Amino acid sequence: MPGAFRFKSSKDTLSAGDIGALRRICPLSFGEIQRRAADGLVMLDVPVFSGEWPASKTTVVGLLAGIEDGSLPLRVLWVEACEIPDADETPVTVSEAREHLQRFRDIALEQDRQQQLALGQIASPNDYVPLLEHEA
Repeated sequence: MPGAFRFKSSKDTLSAGDIGALRRICPLSFGEIQRRAADGLVMLDVPVFSGEWPASKTTVVGLLAGIEDGSLPLRVLWVEACEIPDADETPVTVSEAREHLQRFRDIALEQDRQQQLALGQIASPNDYVPLLEHEA
């Protein structure tokens, strides 16, 4: 698996409004959100190319927009292996996270093109029509 986007609170102490915003995007309780923020723990992991991807890609896009506009008190990190509790985390900017998303889209499109070629659905790579943004 290529890794995951990891989201943690950007603040140690959250306001009621901050907690309300976070409750809308993750299933944690009020108290659990406060505890995780205070302890610097993960609020949400979104693995790439697993589970509901590309639907979860839409979640990442929304989270990045919320971070950027200040409505979500989160910071984004990249982790190579989210299933490992103490895996190395790399802080990334919203712009860098979007670059990651574009690379993953490029990978998905290349895989789809190769699959269509192998199945004979297209005769050459030039015949390929890329998937829509929400499909890859």
